[in-house]
Amino acid sequence: MTTQPGRYRQLDASEIDATLRRLRDRVAERFPDSELGEVSAELVALAEEVGVAREDTAASPVRTMTPPELGRYLDYCSELLSLTSKLAALFVQHFTDPVVLGAVNEIETLVTGLSGKIWQKIEMLERVVAREAGRPAGAEA
Repeated sequence: MTTQPGRYRQLDASEIDATLRRLRDRVAERFPDSELGEVSAELVALAEEVGVAREDTAASPVRTMTPPELGRYLDYCSELLSLTSKLAALFVQHFTDPVVLGAVNEIETLVTGLSGKIWQKIEMLERVVAREAGRPAGAEA
């Protein structure tokens, strides 16, 4: 019996996703309310987060940005959020209305959360670029 060279060196994202989902379902069926069930569910969530099985559809946008352009775009998004938060704070600096001040606090909380998500994406992008370049993540180009 002969096999193709390197046949087992490639991973199929849809197979990984299907396997993780089967694992989650089997563990949930056999060990309900166990921590193992939580771990398997977390694996599925992680796979979804990193886009393991993301397949483009007819409605998917065409991705034309290069990784450096995408990184720059995400950085600009983060800066825009920062400016939004600062403008909200400046706008109400002489207000005493608790409702308005509460709204600004909510804006700042929202901006902080969104900015954190953007920086997560920037870090993920840097890891992907590093991996594609064959160097460890965090290493200088």
